[in-house]
Amino acid sequence: MNEKLNQPNPEHWSDEQLIDHEIESATSEERSIGDAGARVIASQWHGGQASALYSLTSTGAIDLPQVVAEINESWANADTDYNREHLEALGAYVMARESHDPVEGWSKQWLTPPDEPTEQDDFCPACRAHISAPHSVGCPLGEEDPELLERVEQAVTAKGIAVTHWLEYVGFRNREELEAAINMFEDHYLGHFESIEAYAADYLSESGLEAQLDQLRQFLPEDMRQHAKWDEAGIAHDFALNTIHSVEDDDGHLHLFTK
Repeated sequence: MNEKLNQPNPEHWSDEQLIDHEIESATSEERSIGDAGARVIASQWHGGQASALYSLTSTGAIDLPQVVAEINESWANADTDYNREHLEALGAYVMARESHDPVEGWSKQWLTPPDEPTEQDDFCPACRAHISAPHSVGCPLGEEDPELLERVEQAVTAKGIAVTHWLEYVGFRNREELEAAINMFEDHYLGHFESIEAYAADYLSESGLEAQLDQLRQFLPEDMRQHAKWDEAGIAHDFALNTIHSVEDDDGHLHLFTK
């Protein structure tokens, strides 16, 4: 263990010091590291948006075989036992976690110094990365080119904060790709909903599918009609897995986009 890193500055804890403290706490309490610790470690080792560790960092989802393979590869390439200890803690976490699905509120997870509360203003409004961490890969508000940042801010003024979540999702490398992404926004943005289940109910109503099912109910025995209904939870689950990208905002509601 690196003793120098384990001596936190009372004015500012580095990510490494926060990770060390979380690992020490987990060890003393005989548990795996927590969600926030896993997110911080994964954010340091992911290989970009196509990697399973990036998915873990951004949504909490665990593609177990791929995540384990990436952790093992990073462990083999790590140049110090100190880094390997962090990766081992992350590996233990992913193996111990029961659910591998995306985690609601995951974007707000970040390690904080002991007894120091996390405020909403401590997170980037676009990628939800903690201010002590780099912006997420592709975050439009982390753009260093002043002209591109100005264009992003113009888009936010015209279309709302949801456009930053879209730009963070699709990413861009230059002005041409930024303009293309902005132009695609309205075709992909589904709206702001309390949950994906709420969107599923709205979709069934607006598409006319609920009305069609209501007509079909008339042909059923009266005591059976109440059982003829859409599985909104199942539909929402399929949407979340296959067709919808969601970003949670500060009030717990979701901005939804088609993938």
